[in-house]
Amino acid sequence: MASTPHVFVCRTPVRRWLLAHFALTLVLIGAECAVAPIRDASAEAALLERLLSDDDAYIPPVPCPRQCVCVRDSHVQCSGLVDNMLPEDLSNETDDLRLDGNALTKMSEFFPLPKLKTLTMSHNRLKRIFKNDLEMFPSLYAADFSFNQVKIPHSSAMCPENYSLRRLNLNSNKIKTLHKNNLEGCSNLLHLTIAHNNISQLEKGFLNSMTQLEYLDLSNNNLVNIDGLTFGGLKSLKQLILKDNRLQNLSDGAFYELVSLENLQLFKNHIPILKRGWMYLLPSLKHLNLSTNSISHIQKDAFEDSKELTNLDLSSNVLTSIGPRVFNHLSKLKRLDLSSNDMSDVDPTAFDDLPSLESLILKHNLLAHVVEDPSGTFSKLSSLLMLDLSSNDITSFTNKSFEGLTRLTHLYLNDNPIKTMGEKALSTVKLLRTLDMNSHHLLCYCNLDWLPSYLVRYSLTPDLKCEHPRSLNGSKIRQLAAESLPCVGYPIPTIIEGPAPLESKTGDNVTLACRASSPVMELMTFIWKKNNIAIATHKGELDSSTDSAATDWQQHSIIHLGNIGFDNAGFYQCIVSNSFGTNFSAKSKLDVYSMPVFSKVPKNLTANTGTSAKLECEAHGEPKPNISWIKERSPFLAAAERRMHVMPDSSSFFILTVKPGDSGKYMCYAENKAGKVYAEVYLEVLDPPRFAKPIENKDVMLGETAVIECMAEGLPKPKLVWTRDGQQIEKDDRHFFTGEDQLLIIVNAGNTDSGLYTCELSNSAGKLSGTSRLTVIQRDVYTNEKKTKMFLVCAAVVGVLVTSMIWVIMIYALHKRRQNNSMVPRDLPLVTLNTAPMVSSQPDPDSSDSGHGDSTEQARDYSSGSDIAAEELEEEQPIYGNVAAVAPTMLTFRPYNVVRNPDYVSREEMAACIPRMV
Repeated sequence: MASTPHVFVCRTPVRRWLLAHFALTLVLIGAECAVAPIRDASAEAALLERLLSDDDAYIPPVPCPRQCVCVRDSHVQCSGLVDNMLPEDLSNETDDLRLDGNALTKMSEFFPLPKLKTLTMSHNRLKRIFKNDLEMFPSLYAADFSFNQVKIPHSSAMCPENYSLRRLNLNSNKIKTLHKNNLEGCSNLLHLTIAHNNISQLEKGFLNSMTQLEYLDLSNNNLVNIDGLTFGGLKSLKQLILKDNRLQNLSDGAFYELVSLENLQLFKNHIPILKRGWMYLLPSLKHLNLSTNSISHIQKDAFEDSKELTNLDLSSNVLTSIGPRVFNHLSKLKRLDLSSNDMSDVDPTAFDDLPSLESLILKHNLLAHVVEDPSGTFSKLSSLLMLDLSSNDITSFTNKSFEGLTRLTHLYLNDNPIKTMGEKALSTVKLLRTLDMNSHHLLCYCNLDWLPSYLVRYSLTPDLKCEHPRSLNGSKIRQLAAESLPCVGYPIPTIIEGPAPLESKTGDNVTLACRASSPVMELMTFIWKKNNIAIATHKGELDSSTDSAATDWQQHSIIHLGNIGFDNAGFYQCIVSNSFGTNFSAKSKLDVYSMPVFSKVPKNLTANTGTSAKLECEAHGEPKPNISWIKERSPFLAAAERRMHVMPDSSSFFILTVKPGDSGKYMCYAENKAGKVYAEVYLEVLDPPRFAKPIENKDVMLGETAVIECMAEGLPKPKLVWTRDGQQIEKDDRHFFTGEDQLLIIVNAGNTDSGLYTCELSNSAGKLSGTSRLTVIQRDVYTNEKKTKMFLVCAAVVGVLVTSMIWVIMIYALHKRRQNNSMVPRDLPLVTLNTAPMVSSQPDPDSSDSGHGDSTEQARDYSSGSDIAAEELEEEQPIYGNVAAVAPTMLTFRPYNVVRNPDYVSREEMAACIPRMV
């Protein structure tokens, strides 16, 4: 049968001759065309005539090159070129040239096309691309060289300097390495794809000149390692595709400087661990795909530098557990996919830091115990809308399994052999619109009497059927009345006794016991878990047996842990199950302690006064020991005076401004719950030598004993050495030392003993010396000096006597004047006087004083310290008049005490001196 002819019907202008060649496969760019069948020849002719006469038809001024298809002149498609020769009549106006599907091997035969913006040369046989080739296209915007045989030598550069190219496709070539200079001139690139090559190595900073690049695709290569700073300089990059490589090692800082990166695709690689080092400084990252890798562990704080992440895919890895708070920096995360792993444990706090999470996919794992255990794993996911727990071998969920999921609308529990549900398991899930469950293993007892009405109320239609009791086997739970569910014979085990909390020391033996009962005479299975991980057989001796003494069908399991260590510490749980279901004991904590052991033992030390002393004491143990210091048998001055300090996070203690009183024995105590140990250290404070009092020069009489003092202080006690004129003094019959060598005694001093004596002090803190000059004085020299001193003393005594006499006369005159005027100055001291009558230039006839000692009745003995009577001093007035003459008759005087040196002037000599000088 002949085929029906077709025609292209276009709304935009195309070349006239295209309309007449319907069998030709065309690539039309910019023309909105459709293929219309033509039923007969007359219709075809009429349509052609109408189209050819259409006013919108465009007649090009220049004919299209032979073997090419043109659209609007500037768009040229040349496929299947004869002899692989480029057309020679290409218009200079060409801005889109498509040469894909030929067998071109080089570009050197091109001629300049100044307006060319798009060049497509995919599916050719190009082997090299030189920058000289691209210089012929100064306005080129996009170039596609995919599916060729391009290789880029180490020293080869593709682009001219500051080239205009914005999009470059090098997919499916034979590129093995990329070096800095290969694409150095392509600094204006926005979009670069080099997928499906043989690239095994990326030189560090190979694209550092492309500061405007936004998209980079390196997928389907042979990359194994990515070194730090490999992508340095790509500050505008938003999307990086590295899928389908062989990546195993991502060095720290592998993506450093990608501050604008939003999408990182790393799926289908061999990455073993998710750690912070290679994710360092990705502040704009929103989408991270790590699906289908070999990730077995997520490092703590791995996402600390990726706080903007909203989509994280970790599906199809080998994760076995999720540790506590591994997502603690992802407060903006909305979608988390952990499906298709081997997870059997999720820490109850694992999802606590995901307040914005809306979708959580956990299907195809082993999370039965996570859901069945009443630990509230999902309780902090207040924004969660969708939770997928399909295919996790879940048999039940408790009242706390979905606690906190107040906004949940879609819950997927397909392919789980669910047998029972807690009465309040879904009580907080009030917005649920989708509940996918297909279990036919329900234990339809009265603990599920809430479920039928709940399903009806929320219009939920899961596929749920009863398996037990037998009378309800195969019944749909949604159709059962609550009163039809029995309450007797519930076959799931009940735990009677669970493991108790324990504290123990390393090396001890520990026993944990668990007891359960069930009305069904069936062997129960006891599973012990530590930190939600099943205990391996080598961790202890597992004993499970039936208790025949019990009236009910009871069994117990005992686990023995011998010679325990720190690896035995943790939370232990007993899980009891039979063919009908599982029950969980409360988690019991086993704390393992160890005695403190010193890791840094304090050592004896010395310190100079005024400096700081560093005492080091560090111990380890479980729990971490507390370190304290005491001082033995003496006050702890440094602590009392707040001079003892400890550096934060350090084992070093410092005594500041050390004093001599800080010397002594100190004890460092390390104490924890397991016990206490201590270590001793002696602190010796060094005080440099010094003189307790200055050393003085000495004079000694010839033949007498000379004593030179050198009183020393310091810690330790200074050692004293005496020298004379540079020669050390040795002990003999005239020279000896006493007072711990602080006194040098010279007996029977002679002239030869005169000289300069030096006392040198020394201890471990320093040295100090002082000098004293000893002078031995001759006897005659001493006598003359003595006489001179006696003369001076006598002169002083006579001066005192004369002064006293003058005062006596003045007092007498004043006293006489007082009697005449009844005025006596208060301030004048009184002495005992016996005088002759005073002759005045102005005698007072009314004076009652006879001048014969009457004044003694009005005064008291001066030596007794008494004063003039108060009544006689009431009317004191100044004394006027002049004393003309004084005629003393008798003077009684008590001399002042004179300080004297009896070694030089004796009392008798002083008494004999006074009359002579008067």
